[in-house]
Amino acid sequence: MRQRLISFFTAVFFLVLIASQSHVLRLLFLLLGLFVLALSAYNFRLLKQKNLLSFWLLLRIPLFMLAVLSLFFVLPNFFWKGIFLLFAATLLFFLEAALHVIYEQLNFLWTLLSYFGVMFGIFAFNFYFLPNLFLVLLSVLIVTFTIARISFEFAPATSKHKNLYASLLAFVAAQIAWALLLLPFHFSALAVIMFNVFYVAWIVTYFYLFNSLTAKKIYFHLAFSAFIIILAFASTPK
Repeated sequence: MRQRLISFFTAVFFLVLIASQSHVLRLLFLLLGLFVLALSAYNFRLLKQKNLLSFWLLLRIPLFMLAVLSLFFVLPNFFWKGIFLLFAATLLFFLEAALHVIYEQLNFLWTLLSYFGVMFGIFAFNFYFLPNLFLVLLSVLIVTFTIARISFEFAPATSKHKNLYASLLAFVAAQIAWALLLLPFHFSALAVIMFNVFYVAWIVTYFYLFNSLTAKKIYFHLAFSAFIIILAFASTPK
């Protein structure tokens, strides 16, 4: 019961904070930073009590919040920003409530939404503010490794193997990002393509680490991702 109350407070505070302070970025980032520190301290104590203390699990909520912020500021319509915030706050409630529990579907949802949101933010920042190849590639490398490593935390493998596969995914993602930045496409299309490449590489690695990889799963996810990438190429604004 206590964990649900904390989760509810977390979701409501996050929703109200972004909705009320999105026009004052310095105050928003300051308050959000203090809130993340306080929440991380609580989660540290919670995971320690459950004998599940992990540096990677502590990063799950802050990374999700970063992804939400990235998508929130990119969305152009006020109405859809509100709908998105409600959805994100709801998901944040479940993520915090189940921080110490293994839910595969919730892990899938967190991984994909977090990666999509952060990639959108990286490519948008590069497009609007500071075009810098080195910073983009470094950001992609760090974000991909971190999100992949968090998603592998409960896999039946050693930490060495988890770090290895997360590093391989990060290296592949950086290579793809380098190639994508040479294309004359809108940042939204680049983010979608980047996300789909990660999706295929990550899902295959994930099933492999959990000893449930089959040829049928590989073909399905490859076909689905290829369809989305082709759609992105066909519909992207230049």
